Amino acid sequence: MPQWDNPADAATLDRAQGCLLGQLAGDSLGGLVEFQSAGAIRQRHPLGVRDMVHGGTWGNLAGQATDDSELALMLARTLVNHGTYDCQTMLESYLHWWPLAWDRGTTLSAALGAAADGKTPAERMALAQRHARTDSQANGSLMRISPLGIFAAGRPAWAADRAREDSGLTHPHEVCRESCAAFVAAISHVIATGEGAKAAWAVALAQARAPAVVQVLRLAGEQPPADYQKNMGWSLIALQNAFYQALHAPSLEEGIVATIGQGGDTDTNAAIAGALLGAVHGKAGVPERWQVALVACQPHEESGTRHPMPREFWPMDCLELAEKLLQAGRADGANKHSG
Repeated sequence: MPQWDNPADAATLDRAQGCLLGQLAGDSLGGLVEFQSAGAIRQRHPLGVRDMVHGGTWGNLAGQATDDSELALMLARTLVNHGTYDCQTMLESYLHWWPLAWDRGTTLSAALGAAADGKTPAERMALAQRHARTDSQANGSLMRISPLGIFAAGRPAWAADRAREDSGLTHPHEVCRESCAAFVAAISHVIATGEGAKAAWAVALAQARAPAVVQVLRLAGEQPPADYQKNMGWSLIALQNAFYQALHAPSLEEGIVATIGQGGDTDTNAAIAGALLGAVHGKAGVPERWQVALVACQPHEESGTRHPMPREFWPMDCLELAEKLLQAGRADGANKHSG
């Protein structure tokens, strides 16, 4: 692995690690109060949900991932191991998670549940494509996609195209695909350049092709989503909120806490916002207590979690994983450029 002695490289690594830490922190914190209303959260947590603890909605350990970041970790580890993005390989990785999963969204279930019956990779891909819900605008692809932005740092257009492909595996609706494309392009750009939230927002607007996605991105410049409860799980709520927080929140912590405080699909909204905030603010902007909880969170026989999972779904190596993602992505980009 590189030593990252160059200050510019060290800053890039800091932002890459911030992105993955933000994803994982938002997910774990949001999972404590998932599905609760803003009023209920405010009553139980008058200062906001700020600390990772055992329990919550799912009975998880402090720092443990929900389905959002379990899939993000699958994406990250597969990119590192495979060295590039390949749809078939990624589908197989998501199917590795599928029979182990303890929480599954309905849109994900339509594609992966059908694909799991295939006998060969080609059959599984055909089944996923046949059964993926074309009517759903759910956030299940947006919630997992941030590691692609780390891997593709400095290649926003390439990142956007791969994000469209990845979303298409399970969430083929134009709104889902273009939300992923805009989001990942923004992360790719800001990790590589350090130019901040406004530059990330501009890149997202430039990459988005769906009018509905462009509309919510523009709204994010001025306001958060009007309602987090009515259409809980909608990708456009998560996307607008993420960019609103990146543009307006005074810090990563306050952006994640504010997101969770709105209620609804708190883990997913906070994971998505956290990834973008982390790319903007870097590892240095992630509270130390959150970092400690995440790297200390790992499987062991007496952990007490309600949802034990294999080691690949845990966050304990997230700092090293972000570094490996960045390095693998640089090698992939160099190979494509030389070819």
